[in-house]
Amino acid sequence: MTNKDIKNIVISTKEQRIKLSNNLILRVIKYKDFYLGTTGKITKKLGRFPDMSLDEALYIANNYDLSLANIYFKYLQTYSTTLSKKTISIKNNLFSYLKSISHIPIDKITRSNLIKTLSTPYSQGKYEIVKRSYNLIKTLHDYANIQGLIDSPNPFTIPISKIYSFPKTIGYSWIDDIDSLKALIDYIITKPNLSIEVHSRLVLNLFLGLRAINISSLTSNHLISKNTLYFKANEMKTNKDFYLGITPLLAKAVSNLPIKTISTESINKALKDFKPKNIKGSFRFTNHSFRKVLATFCRNYGKFSVDYIDATLSHKVGSVITRTYMKSNDINITREVISWYQDFLFSLDSRLKDLLVKIY
Repeated sequence: MTNKDIKNIVISTKEQRIKLSNNLILRVIKYKDFYLGTTGKITKKLGRFPDMSLDEALYIANNYDLSLANIYFKYLQTYSTTLSKKTISIKNNLFSYLKSISHIPIDKITRSNLIKTLSTPYSQGKYEIVKRSYNLIKTLHDYANIQGLIDSPNPFTIPISKIYSFPKTIGYSWIDDIDSLKALIDYIITKPNLSIEVHSRLVLNLFLGLRAINISSLTSNHLISKNTLYFKANEMKTNKDFYLGITPLLAKAVSNLPIKTISTESINKALKDFKPKNIKGSFRFTNHSFRKVLATFCRNYGKFSVDYIDATLSHKVGSVITRTYMKSNDINITREVISWYQDFLFSLDSRLKDLLVKIY
């Protein structure tokens, strides 16, 4: 199409949208306006014909920043009020693995580009990173299409299992007998070469069973009273505020935690050599194993109900929180469980109390 062709278009009461390039649309109804977008969705007005020529409009459209990095930035802007800080942090980490292709227009990125980019984390066994990064770029491509920034098929709709081969795992290991629990306590007490930031949180999470994201970022700021921890909804996997009643001894230890936080993988790395004889499962013992251990012993030895344990671990089943209590009840219930579990652990090894005291 030429300027002359546009000039000759007859204006009528019915809107016309004419595709001039991959992301440039001429909208004709009362005037003849150039827009970024697709025939299905226009997003940004560039100018009006004949004040702006076709060549000028094409130049602007062709140089409009459709890079993966800019699309990601726009995506975060669009959903800034709905994405939690935790989710944004996770996505930022995933996007760091895509930096080598972040300058490429999103509709020009091919599967071969992405496979090459993710070859490093794949070779390092970071399979979850590979899966999530693949899903992220698929989401961004869909977003660009929905926003009318591009009009092209999404090449990342093919299931990732068709592209990569992933080893089968069954999650994490756990223990359910007293001797193995004593072995875990001894392992934690005697584990050498750990920073104070990692070791103090390793000790505390034996008692608390927090998720990795929460124990890694735990500081005295989470203490809202003498013996209560509080995590905001955007810090939690459940997206619900979480109140955890704890004991005075544990609260004192939390109040004196090192200010420097740790990575979510730090505790997993510290536990990698823990391999008791009666370990359950066929994968490694991780931070998440602490949660299973707490649930197992509080249920089998403390005789606490499933509801009490779910409250203590802030469990979520599907999209429904497993139980609902008033905040004050939450705090009392969880403190009852944590208090019993603390005393139970102390009864198995007297050194553990001394170790907890040393944190402060």
